[in-house]
Amino acid sequence: VITSLTEDTLLADVRLTLPDGTVWAELSGWRDRRFSGLDARRSGGYPEHRALAEAQPGGWCLLRDAWPDLASRDLLMRMQLGRAEREEYGARPPRGRRQWLLGRIAAKDAVRRWLWERGEGAVFPAEIEIVNEESGRPRAVGVHGRSLPALDLSLAHRGDLAVALVRPPEHSAYSNGVGIDVEEIADRTPQTHRVALGPRELALLGRLVAAGSGESEALWFTRLWAAKEAAAKAEGTGFGGRPHAFEVTAAAPDALTVTVDGRRHHVRCTLVDPTHVVAWTTPATTPKESTQ
Repeated sequence: VITSLTEDTLLADVRLTLPDGTVWAELSGWRDRRFSGLDARRSGGYPEHRALAEAQPGGWCLLRDAWPDLASRDLLMRMQLGRAEREEYGARPPRGRRQWLLGRIAAKDAVRRWLWERGEGAVFPAEIEIVNEESGRPRAVGVHGRSLPALDLSLAHRGDLAVALVRPPEHSAYSNGVGIDVEEIADRTPQTHRVALGPRELALLGRLVAAGSGESEALWFTRLWAAKEAAAKAEGTGFGGRPHAFEVTAAAPDALTVTVDGRRHHVRCTLVDPTHVVAWTTPATTPKESTQ
């Protein structure tokens, strides 16, 4: 008999009986902890067959944070991470643990979905470990007897969102790998614009805003910046202190081209929620140069 129910606690009085109806035990004030965000269709049961991150058009995965309190997040962490990852999680500063965990789960689910789409059976999250190469690029490795094919992996997180993208190297647009980024749409200062964008990009941004589409400068800047971030990740180097070397040379609402050292990265772009922009590299053809 449930006697009390709150957002985080359930109280009940319990009677246990034998098959013949004889009372075996009575408990008063039994307390259960209610965990936030543990949707039984996603979080509960059979994690080897279910992903928390949602597959998106374009082949990437999106994870929204549904575990706002520490108890629920701790339970989630123990369900998703292997021993080495749990130790790494515990060693990180508390403020960065949530987004780090979301990024790891999104990456594991991107890998698992790739395997499932190719006929793989049960794959537990703990059978996949996300490690970082010396350059910082993430890489998925199999543990507990699990073997993984060579896969290019990229992940990103911002606020309550995490995204991840996986492709085999031979299907990558670039020999260096793939890249994905997520950025919040927000107004930035002119100084931030000048640090992030080169002179030609600033002029392109001005033309895009003046084109009369009704889309704000904040949205267009976020698209350009997210595309540059995705290209930098695909290069495997990051910006390396030179964001102007990654130049957006063509831009449309859903497709951009980023050029660096003579190489062109083709980037797709979409809105999420619609407070964030997600950009990811793709083998798509070059979008038409903007003449706005």
